[in-house]
Amino acid sequence: MYGSRVIVPLNFLKFNLFSSGGDYYGTHVFHWYFTQGFPSMIWTFLPLSVFGVIKSREWRLSGLIAWVLG
Repeated sequence: MYGSRVIVPLNFLKFNLFSSGGDYYGTHVFHWYFTQGFPSMIWTFLPLSVFGVIKSREWRLSGLIAWVLG
């Protein structure tokens, strides 16, 4: 497709780390993901997740998911 071999992880690193191409899409301070990003995602999906766990009664799976998110 590109006319030569492409190593996707290498291109990702070159674009985001070495050439600062990711800055085009916006930057955040280092604590943004912990103070704003992660809580907004958790509170968005938490009611649906709790409902799904109660309905399916897969307690071990829900424990694993809580462990990974924590």
